[in-house]
Amino acid sequence: MIFNVRNSNLISVLLFFVPVLSFLDKINLPQILISDIYLIILSQIFVLVVFYLISLISYNFIFKNFLSFKIFFLINATTIYLFFFYKNFKSLLYILHEKYYLFDDLIILLVYIFFYFLLIKFNKKLKDFLLRFLSIFIVLQFVFFAYNFYIYKINPNNQKELTENKLNYLSTLNTNLINEINNKEAIFFIILDGMMSLDNAEKLNIVKNKNEILKILEKNDLKYRKNFTSNYDASYLSIASLLQGAYPVLETSERYYNRDKFFPVFILDQGKDNSFFQILRKTNKDFNWLGNSWAYCQDNLYIKCVNSKKTLKFFNKVQLFYFDSIFIYLFNFYPIDKKNYDTIDIIKNFDVKFDKNDIFLIHILSPHPPYVFNKNCDLKDNIKFEKNLEVEYYKYAYNCLIKIIINFSNKINDINKNNMIFVLGDHGWSFSKKIMNDHKLDPEDSRFKTFFSYKIPNRCNKLNPPNSIVNAIRFAFICQGNDELKYIEDLQFKTFYENDKNYGKVFLRK
Repeated sequence: MIFNVRNSNLISVLLFFVPVLSFLDKINLPQILISDIYLIILSQIFVLVVFYLISLISYNFIFKNFLSFKIFFLINATTIYLFFFYKNFKSLLYILHEKYYLFDDLIILLVYIFFYFLLIKFNKKLKDFLLRFLSIFIVLQFVFFAYNFYIYKINPNNQKELTENKLNYLSTLNTNLINEINNKEAIFFIILDGMMSLDNAEKLNIVKNKNEILKILEKNDLKYRKNFTSNYDASYLSIASLLQGAYPVLETSERYYNRDKFFPVFILDQGKDNSFFQILRKTNKDFNWLGNSWAYCQDNLYIKCVNSKKTLKFFNKVQLFYFDSIFIYLFNFYPIDKKNYDTIDIIKNFDVKFDKNDIFLIHILSPHPPYVFNKNCDLKDNIKFEKNLEVEYYKYAYNCLIKIIINFSNKINDINKNNMIFVLGDHGWSFSKKIMNDHKLDPEDSRFKTFFSYKIPNRCNKLNPPNSIVNAIRFAFICQGNDELKYIEDLQFKTFYENDKNYGKVFLRK
């Protein structure tokens, strides 16, 4: 017999890695870095070792007279695997959670305990079926994973460069037009995730009076650009367009199958050259990145990390893998209270030394959820709010960030009044259709109308400011004296995420 007790140890060990294969599906695999896969595998090896030791100890003290250790460890491995669906099972009892807090947890845990001891009691009758079933199941999981890995990571057809065509000037910034020049000022790009335009903010009562905000910005040497738009409604493409000064993907481009060519992957992979790396080499600029829990900085040949916390990076990367499992609760014991707003803390107390020729990218995961500001602008992690108060908490974040950015810009201005500061939303924001309709706003259109405020040297005041994100870095270099550099056409592309059938394509908005 192929499926017998001698195979149980192998099956038990492989069961600990099946969740990794399931996690690396067609949605997650295109996004994840190979280094992150290694981290997840290492974390599961740790889990395997811990539960093997626990099984060994508990077997010798309690279960030794009831069954063999191999079958006991197989039952434990099966239970651990099912723990990865803990939150999914728990969601079935959400109505209980609303009425009786933690009651749903109690019931689900009782179900697990009942199932566990059922396997223990009937282990002799169930072991053959369990071994057969798990063997077939594991083989199928490896087959599915191998197929997805080939399609999304190995297949050379998915790794082709953008097709050269008459629109190539839109997808490439001509770095031959950029030179290292004498006018050296630090350039700060501060990205506020989901920061809508002042016009929309006023219509939604996020700000009481946009003219008052404009006066405050002007008083602090910050100009505001009306009708500024993002070129994409997704962060990974929008920030790529900012750094490249070009469109990373067009409607005529071949379908992409992962995010390897977009932010943050394209700046993390120093082995593959791109226009942003070419820009840094041509201008001899150093690039400083202040990352966040979505995209943590990793030092390489081109990148200097402002917030290098290796342990924190590890926990945030691994936490996503365990999100639906019971093990997610263990992360609450690690002291990472500021994981959602450490970037905000750093710019509030900015004391980083920098040179005149540096570029800074500061990406703040706000004002959109998770909300971290209360009405007094105090930072609170994991703020709980009712769905009907979402606009109110967005309002807190929106107004608090304006105050923080003003204070930050004044600090930078005190160091050198010619330092350039660009504050922009990577895309706009919208709420429920009902809320948007009540305020006569189009939800899709609102995703492209974003905030843009900037401070530049006086010599550049006569320059035409950009109308969209793709031309922001071009504006900075033109201001520094690269007169031959020109703006490209301001376009808007509707994008899609991995769970959508149109993922990998973008459509031009008319």
